[in-house]
Amino acid sequence: MTKPSQFGCFIRLQDEPTVGSRLEMEITLPPEILGYSAGPFHCQGEVVRVEKPEREGKSRVVCTIEKYRLISPAADTASGS
Repeated sequence: MTKPSQFGCFIRLQDEPTVGSRLEMEITLPPEILGYSAGPFHCQGEVVRVEKPEREGKSRVVCTIEKYRLISPAADTASGS
């Protein structure tokens, strides 16, 4: 069993990224994890492990989160998102 990381995440992807590749993602965490309600976070990190799907399915990907910032609702509206 993989030990959870404070600065990483485990995701499933249709594609199979290369270990060491950089990635960007947007994550919304529930209040039960943060202790308060917050908007989505824009995160940057690196792929550290890829587990190939056993059958036709998605790759399981472990990645670090090296940088993150809270995305403010005002910024989304201003950018047209």
